[in-house]
Amino acid sequence: KYLIVWFSDFFFKGDIFFGGNFLIPICTGLTSLSIIIFFISIGFKYESIIAAFGAVFSQSFYVRTSIGRIDTDILNVAFFYLILSFIALNIFSRKRYQSIVFAMIAGVLNFLFNWWYQHPGFTIVFALIIFIGSLINKKSLLEVFIFLSIFLIFSGYSYVFNSISSIFGFINIYLFDFSNNDIQDIYLFYPNVFNSISELHTKN
Repeated sequence: KYLIVWFSDFFFKGDIFFGGNFLIPICTGLTSLSIIIFFISIGFKYESIIAAFGAVFSQSFYVRTSIGRIDTDILNVAFFYLILSFIALNIFSRKRYQSIVFAMIAGVLNFLFNWWYQHPGFTIVFALIIFIGSLINKKSLLEVFIFLSIFLIFSGYSYVFNSISSIFGFINIYLFDFSNNDIQDIYLFYPNVFNSISELHTKN
């Protein structure tokens, strides 16, 4: 919401509607670029273009924006693929100092991703990818420990701990609480739009 307000004030004289909706193609372009970078980083140059087009023309994305919602959620995908890109570069690099730099960049991007999305559960998933990928590429346990430590430090200690609690909360809700619910006690719940869509919140 802060980005939308700032962008609208700077370029559209405070018009939230035009400013917010103009951010959509910008977020879409950044997402497409991040997907291309990811596929190139793992060695698929031409396939990257097809994958980028597939994400940009997602039906669910257009449905959400067609109903008048200022949908910047696609930038979540941009962060996700960009982090995976530098994790892949970290894993595949044979030079230790390059792997350290890539781990630092991935950590900083993950910090920004958690700040943007506010659901830090992916941090543990990224850490597992670094751990397993490094071992598969025959890196020493010391190197794996160094890369993981750097990634987690630059990701932010609070987000790391919140990521662990987020995963346990997800498991508890979708495996245990859900299985214990009686079908007769389940009701349809329609959340308040102004509460569920963060872009509509009033700027403090």
